[in-house]
Amino acid sequence: LVKYQSTLELVSRLQGEEAMRVQDGFEEALSALQSRLDQFAAAFAAAHLRDEVCATLALAHQLLTNADMYVRRGLWAHIAESVLPPLQDQVSKPLRANAMFAQLPEVEATLQQVADLRRRCAEHLLAPVAAGLVANVERTLQPARKHAARQLRSLAVQALEPVREACAPLLSNDLYRELPTVTACLETTQKFADDFDVVLFPSNAGDEMGALA
Repeated sequence: LVKYQSTLELVSRLQGEEAMRVQDGFEEALSALQSRLDQFAAAFAAAHLRDEVCATLALAHQLLTNADMYVRRGLWAHIAESVLPPLQDQVSKPLRANAMFAQLPEVEATLQQVADLRRRCAEHLLAPVAAGLVANVERTLQPARKHAARQLRSLAVQALEPVREACAPLLSNDLYRELPTVTACLETTQKFADDFDVVLFPSNAGDEMGALA
């Protein structure tokens, strides 16, 4: 597959009608090969990996069932404190440890359920606070933007230090990353800082943070 892809890159640089036909042929072959590999991966996972995830899926079902009960009672804080941590550590991480597990439909469905629960929990518990924190980051970033517009690089770099501090609360809880407004804010802010070779936070910041504070 890698050889097909690298060859396709070379073919794509060719010009003319004949080159287009060759490129189309390579793309069709690549698509067919990818489809066969996907079919093999799904068959292999079904035949050899399902037993490895049975216990994890059973735990996920139990935790998600408990979460449904807490949702009906509006106990979102309890979900964040008592359900999401074991879902993350004992379900999501093991199921993502082997990429082949994702070939099992029940694994994919379970991971999607966990992701949906995390998103809903973030929306109920953190969205109002996040809106204020995002606004503070954008406000704190304005001086750096003004210096950059005037091509005052050293002053722009200095002005990014308060921005780093403003971003810190959004990195203190990984649930914030479930909110699109937070993700967009952090990505936009770091992209601006990249122009000055400044890393405001690691790309995986927050991934190992604790549960809801």
